[in-house]
Amino acid sequence: MDKPLDRVTEAYFEASEHGARTRERMHWICQHVQGSRILDIGCSQGIIPILLAREAKHVVGIDSEEEAIAFANRTLEAEELSTRQRVKFKVESILDFASEESQFDTVILGHLLDQFLDPRSLLKKVDQLLNDGGRVIITVPFGIDTQVEHKKDYYLLELIKSLPEKYGIKDLRVQYKWIGVIITRDGQVNSEMGIREDWLKKLEEGFYRIEHECFMMIEAQRDRIEQVEQRIKGLEESAGGNEMMQLEEMKQRLVQYKAEKIKAETEWMTTLNNEEQALNELEKLGKKYNQLKKRYEALSQSRLGRVTLRYWKWKRRSSGRK
Repeated sequence: MDKPLDRVTEAYFEASEHGARTRERMHWICQHVQGSRILDIGCSQGIIPILLAREAKHVVGIDSEEEAIAFANRTLEAEELSTRQRVKFKVESILDFASEESQFDTVILGHLLDQFLDPRSLLKKVDQLLNDGGRVIITVPFGIDTQVEHKKDYYLLELIKSLPEKYGIKDLRVQYKWIGVIITRDGQVNSEMGIREDWLKKLEEGFYRIEHECFMMIEAQRDRIEQVEQRIKGLEESAGGNEMMQLEEMKQRLVQYKAEKIKAETEWMTTLNNEEQALNELEKLGKKYNQLKKRYEALSQSRLGRVTLRYWKWKRRSSGRK
């Protein structure tokens, strides 16, 4: 079975809500690139390499799909000479790829990690291609995804746990149906990143249950609609008296099932929006928690601070609070 083509460049230029969301993700990736030598793994139709080359970056884009790279090269031909000279597109699997020149300042994994059941081989290869001070920009679909090539669902905690320990998280983004994370080799997490794992785990478990329920409802309604449409087609071909009554009944049922499917899809979209808002609020709470923790640690390391902390502990015990 042929793999469906990822038409990201075409989506980028769409005057639609989907196009706007695609541009938002592409621009977030481009804004966080550092250095002049960039590798875009799974570049699809090549929009990110072209956008970066317009801003004087030297970019190699690789993808295993010949049709995608052919489209990327056709799009590149319409660019100015200086842009064309900064981009190389190759049909190649990342696991077989060998850089002809030096290592890269930034490696981009755009919606690729979720296509591996075990991403360790991919991340090991990326590590070999990255400069010591380089960074990796990763995006994955957020939550349940129905694409054929999608093999693993990611919420924020699952994504963080999949990253190599020697890499530190510098920034992350939770957006409608995608998560973005920027990592570097120093192993140090940005002090502003304050999400607590226990909070996150409980939050995501709840989201998964709701999203899975909505997804199953949509799938059930889709199956019902297909069955009714097939029944209507059969009745229309045999159109007798009794069949006409059944046909009218089936058409009414079809309208009902489509309305229920739309309702389930709306609930799913609402869930996704709530997930995004809740995770952003959780990040804010995590930052406040880290700030308070730092203040407590600073107090506990000074003589006056230790006296102050003992006083407050005594006062809480005296008032019957723990």
